[in-house]
Amino acid sequence: MVISAEAIVAAFGASPELTADRAAALAEDVRAAAAAGRDAWPALDVDETAFAAWLGARAGSWDEVPTLDAAALYLTCAVAHDVPGAVAAFRDAHAGDVDLALRRGGLAADAMDDARQLVWTKLLAPGSEKLRQYVGRGALSHWVRAVAVRQAISLARKRGPMERVVAEPSDADADVATDPELAFLKAYYRDRFKAAFSAVLDELAAPDRTLLRLRFVEGLTLDQLARVRDVHRATIARHLARLRKSLLEDVRARLSEDAGLASDTELQSVLRLVESNLELSLPRILGDGTG
Repeated sequence: MVISAEAIVAAFGASPELTADRAAALAEDVRAAAAAGRDAWPALDVDETAFAAWLGARAGSWDEVPTLDAAALYLTCAVAHDVPGAVAAFRDAHAGDVDLALRRGGLAADAMDDARQLVWTKLLAPGSEKLRQYVGRGALSHWVRAVAVRQAISLARKRGPMERVVAEPSDADADVATDPELAFLKAYYRDRFKAAFSAVLDELAAPDRTLLRLRFVEGLTLDQLARVRDVHRATIARHLARLRKSLLEDVRARLSEDAGLASDTELQSVLRLVESNLELSLPRILGDGTG
């Protein structure tokens, strides 16, 4: 039976101030979202009234409904409402995301097993509050990875850095060697650090890239750089300082957009790593021909 527009609007929790035309449009948007969800998950039978209420609790406004990830919200709604097969469907769809997030962090095998179990419990346990926090404004796969990263960080804090296995030796500051959260984040974001640095360096003007290469790869002193550029030593020092500040800001901006950085604490930790690793990363990236 097709649910009525009035029932959809009531389940959505919309204001009685809605005009009749707007209420009809809202009902159509909700029906379209439900249809998209059924197309993506045909084996899951989610009650349309329950789905309308699920959307209503997550949409910031009536007009936002068409912009939300309907298929992902349909799946999370199915899990939350104990629809048969929903938990298995969720695990099948996102097991790879959980494993990818944990594997990137370099967790030891036993720690990875524990973290994986904790992630699934947090997401899929009956009445999960964590699952209700997904609002459909970004890819569900990215959100699941962020949950896994935070769970791994929490586990790393409890176990300490000796429970991790990093693919290559750490060359960051001493904080990384003693702080399991920073150690995990460094391992998890290793490739993203390099990609962000490389992209930012590629956007620099050629003379600035050359200056950085001469300084950090060739090892020229400030006095030598000043002679090369035929300027005062202080001019080179100021220019390098401006370049360093610009690089940090641009790399921070790129990493801040990452879906895995869902809290201010995690963001600040990553920004500490960016700053402490800048001089360490520049010689490698500028020297390997990718920057």
